[in-house]
Amino acid sequence: MVRRYLLLWVLAAFCAACVAPTIAPLRALALIVDGGVVFRSFQAGGPGNGTTKQEYIELYNNSDNDVDVTNWCVTYNSSIAVACVTPPDLQTRVYLSSHESALIMSPELEDATRMVTPEFHADILFTTTTNLFPTNGYLKLLDHTGAMIDALGWGTSIGEGAPTSEDLPKGNIFQRISLNETLLKDTQDNLSDFEVILSPDILRRGGLYELAVQVDLCPNTELIDAVLPVGYLHDESGDCYEDLCDNIIGLQKFIPNGYSRIDIDCKPLALQITELLPNAAGSDAGNEFVELYNPNSVPIDLTGYYLRLDTNSKKHPIPDGSMISAGSYMVFSDTELKLTLPNTTGVVLLFTPNDMPLDETAPYHSPDDNQAWALLDNDWQITQLPTPGAANKPTPPKPPAVSEEEATEPCPEGKFRNPETNRCKNVAETASSLLPCGSGEVRNPETNRCRKIVSTTSSLTPCKPDQERNPETNRCRQIASASTSTVPCQEGYERNPDTNRCRKVVAGSVAGAATFPASSPAPLHPGVLLSLTFLTIAYGIYEYRYDLGNLAHKLRSKQVSKK
Repeated sequence: MVRRYLLLWVLAAFCAACVAPTIAPLRALALIVDGGVVFRSFQAGGPGNGTTKQEYIELYNNSDNDVDVTNWCVTYNSSIAVACVTPPDLQTRVYLSSHESALIMSPELEDATRMVTPEFHADILFTTTTNLFPTNGYLKLLDHTGAMIDALGWGTSIGEGAPTSEDLPKGNIFQRISLNETLLKDTQDNLSDFEVILSPDILRRGGLYELAVQVDLCPNTELIDAVLPVGYLHDESGDCYEDLCDNIIGLQKFIPNGYSRIDIDCKPLALQITELLPNAAGSDAGNEFVELYNPNSVPIDLTGYYLRLDTNSKKHPIPDGSMISAGSYMVFSDTELKLTLPNTTGVVLLFTPNDMPLDETAPYHSPDDNQAWALLDNDWQITQLPTPGAANKPTPPKPPAVSEEEATEPCPEGKFRNPETNRCKNVAETASSLLPCGSGEVRNPETNRCRKIVSTTSSLTPCKPDQERNPETNRCRQIASASTSTVPCQEGYERNPDTNRCRKVVAGSVAGAATFPASSPAPLHPGVLLSLTFLTIAYGIYEYRYDLGNLAHKLRSKQVSKK
């Protein structure tokens, strides 16, 4: 099992060897971390005749406890990875049993051995094709962090302490001296600990075993997670957190500023470019501006947002810390944005901090001085009224043309000139300066004068034969007369000839007594009488002019309807 996955860890072992302590200076090898596992024997050049590519290395656990050797590697000379102890998966650890050996062998030597003993197989096979020469070389055993556990040097190369006294002769091996059946000598001095002997006929092996362990990939969660939960990612410390924005690269523990979450994705909140002033009157520097509007119900921090003048132009960052309130405008000058809006033709684009396009203006074309390029009713227009930081306004319409006479001639008394039409109109009087209308009158809204309330007689019930209509109230009233049907006055009363009503007799008079006629005034002159009659008729016509007009109108209407 271990051999099957050995090749996958070659690169890791190679890197571990690179970062491990080198042998230069050689004295530094005295700083060895001894984990209880040591080199027990080494063959270079093949058994008997020294054939190359038939090398093996034997590791031995010299301690009383099993040792976790997962991802430990053996290197040759400065940086050549010979082989590594590789587990089949992340949930498996590899251990070397106490006082047992692990055999690391070249594939060529394993094949030669299997020809004699078919059931034989090495614990780990070499992954290097480099020959391990019997002269002037050294081996190192490194743990999973790259720390050196043991070393063996021969010839002029140093491993632990002094190297063995000679190179390795053909058909011989280096073997660590045994102190008893289970304990090997380890003084951390190769010259003292090793001896040269003939290659043995029997090779020791089989000390490695695998142990599946439950690995918690999310140590910060309550449960043990053998696999990373769906929708989660690791942060820098190795803890697991839900990625709130699946469409944004990297772990998003929180919804980014300026975004809202829709299902598992995060979409940027709307922001609009609403107004530009590309061509300010006078100097453009510091007077041009770009206006943004936030239509959302939450404020947005504009840190990281930026503008471009086209899709390929440089970025113009919005000043960090700019906070645009909900439903508000924010204006940035050309100096704040470090941009210059073209006076001829241009367009402005807005981008989010993660380079997503958010808004874009329509292109403008050669605006005049102080003409703004504004968004009005979802349509980009030129306006003569720049409104930085406020709702946009269109250019007001031109007033109608008037003649020179109308423009210069003063209005008559009681009128004034309308600034919108340049025409004369009546001066509106206030109601507080007018006298109230009389009874039966209303004020004409056109002339502001009082007029009588006129109603058509066609809607009135005709008066009875002995009644007449009161012109003031338009109601029927009894006709007063001195007919024989008049009830006689009671005793002590007499009838008033002016009102035809009974009145009390004045004291001193006797009812039925003879009366003495008063002296008669001189009769009126016929001309005066005719004048008074004419004036009376004229006043009556004037007083009842509206009623007579209505009566004439009714008569004409009846005549027309009969025809």
